Amino acid sequence: MIQTELNAKLRTNRGRKSLARNLRIEGFVPAICYGAISEPVPIYVSAKDLKTALSTEAKTHVLINMKLDKSSELNGRIVLLKDIDKHPLKKSYIHADFLVLDMEKPIVVTADVNLVGRPVGVKMGGILDQVRRLIKIECLPKDIPERIDVDITDLDVGDSLHVSDMNVPEGIKIVSSGKLTIAVVASPGGATDEEGTEEATEEATEEEATV
Repeated sequence: MIQTELNAKLRTNRGRKSLARNLRIEGFVPAICYGAISEPVPIYVSAKDLKTALSTEAKTHVLINMKLDKSSELNGRIVLLKDIDKHPLKKSYIHADFLVLDMEKPIVVTADVNLVGRPVGVKMGGILDQVRRLIKIECLPKDIPERIDVDITDLDVGDSLHVSDMNVPEGIKIVSSGKLTIAVVASPGGATDEEGTEEATEEATEEEATV
């Protein structure tokens, strides 16, 4: 799992909108850290540094080592981005939530599903449709994958790949239902698995609320 460091400063006078606005004008992002820590810690970080930290291949699943005042309980702790608000037009960061991790306890996160290979059914004229791109998994923070690769070369026309068909690395447990569809190879001109697509949409909505 990719790790990076992020310098932060403690934020005082929390709750005053004018102060938060001033921080953003100066290039900082107000944030809060909570989780495996005695109490939530309000901080602010450089917007530029935060963007750099989230630009690795791990994206929002990068493990971040928080660096701030040595007297703070948060200093040196590993956190994971839980949520981030962006300006609807400028796409600039407005506020971030970080989850402080206990590196010895499993955590539920979403993982990208990456299809690998060209299905035999596609070679015969079929159409590949990936109806699900995220699944929920549980693992220790150190085992959070950048993505989960799934070999689809054996899928024929009319075949479906379900969550239950996936093989994941040791230390990772799939939380999503095994019945959910990942991908289908439809016949030329035929419809894809509408039920699978509906399920994927519903599951994706739920997964967006997960780390």
